[in-house]
Amino acid sequence: MQAGSPSSGRSVRPPYELNWLNIVSIGSFHLVALLAFVPYFFDWRSVVVCMAGTVVFGTLGIQLFYHRCLTHKGFQCPKWLARIFAVLAVCSFQDTPAHWVAVHRKHHEHADDAPDPHSPIRSFLWAHIGWLLVKAPDMSRYEIYARYAKDVLRDPFYRRLESQKYYLGIIGAQMVVFLAAGFSIELFAGGTFSQALRFALSLLVWGVFVRTVLYWHNSWAINSITHLWGYRNYETGEHSRNNILFGLIALGEGWHNNHHADPRSARHGHRWWEVDGTYLIIRLLGALGLAWRITEPNISPNPTMAPRPARKPWRTAMFFAGKPPLIAGWLFLAGAVSALAHDALPTAAQPEGWKYPFACCSGFDCRMVPTKAVSERPEGYVIATTGEVVGYADTRVRHSPDGDFHWCSVAGKNDGKTICLFVPPRAF
Repeated sequence: MQAGSPSSGRSVRPPYELNWLNIVSIGSFHLVALLAFVPYFFDWRSVVVCMAGTVVFGTLGIQLFYHRCLTHKGFQCPKWLARIFAVLAVCSFQDTPAHWVAVHRKHHEHADDAPDPHSPIRSFLWAHIGWLLVKAPDMSRYEIYARYAKDVLRDPFYRRLESQKYYLGIIGAQMVVFLAAGFSIELFAGGTFSQALRFALSLLVWGVFVRTVLYWHNSWAINSITHLWGYRNYETGEHSRNNILFGLIALGEGWHNNHHADPRSARHGHRWWEVDGTYLIIRLLGALGLAWRITEPNISPNPTMAPRPARKPWRTAMFFAGKPPLIAGWLFLAGAVSALAHDALPTAAQPEGWKYPFACCSGFDCRMVPTKAVSERPEGYVIATTGEVVGYADTRVRHSPDGDFHWCSVAGKNDGKTICLFVPPRAF
């Protein structure tokens, strides 16, 4: 998959290629999770374990430890407890501690700009899952580790988890544990061998695969939804939002604008009604002597900014709840096919049209604009409607195959930030 075409004298976005390991892994987990709809694998006890597992492995492992402790240093805890949390996080199948930290720190450094690994300025699907399904040269482990994860890799335990032997071993071990636990519990309860086997498989499907998939989408929604829908307490220079629905569902992670305004704070809820379940757990650990140096917010919400959502959260909820087949199809296919890019209109120079690159286009971001919409100045290309200046060496500048200007802006809006700008040969 090619994100852009090279042109003389211009820097371009590095090319992407499909990450088949991630495509197969993510796709396989989703397919196995679908077995939850088969009556043989349904058991209410397994559903309860699944829900509890999202808190144990997801909230404690990913949100509390990977995110607020290891990445942002929002609190400290004993080394033995940190390693337990790290193992729980690995069981969530969201990569190693060092890689997770490096990606997230890069996101904060370049939030909603071109180098951001998962910004929705490219598209909702890119932010949600597409970025996981491709490889990019600027996201190689060596490159991002050297800049963003040196502190993590100083610990021999986390370095050991970089080995596939240990990482995949932990993931495989949890599957064995769930199978063995389900089989043993049913046998000790007086069940037959076939009943024990059925409960063991049910516990595996719900406790591992369904739980993992549910928490994947919970995490991915923070990358996508909370940069698109919600309200803002702070002007942060990017598009982060506080989303009420995911603020509650994700136990505080959805207060994303607050987090971007004060990343180190262990508390993401800044208003009294922004309930932060993860922070409450951290405070409980503190009361037990298992967490200390808990960082509180050093800023307060701007009173001049509206404290209520720009869009009603129930509308967002109904949109997603009312279209599960459509969304499921998107999530399975996003990034796996090149058809995610759409066509530019035919012109005399390109009578058959041409495709906007995947990195620039979500299906409605790009369009041809008249020459007067973009002017060439010594400092760069100036977008007439917004006054935005895009430097000549900016990676968003691309060669136009048909000799016309094509502008890709966030959501295709005339006042949106530039994602890509296709230009003819410079005249200045």
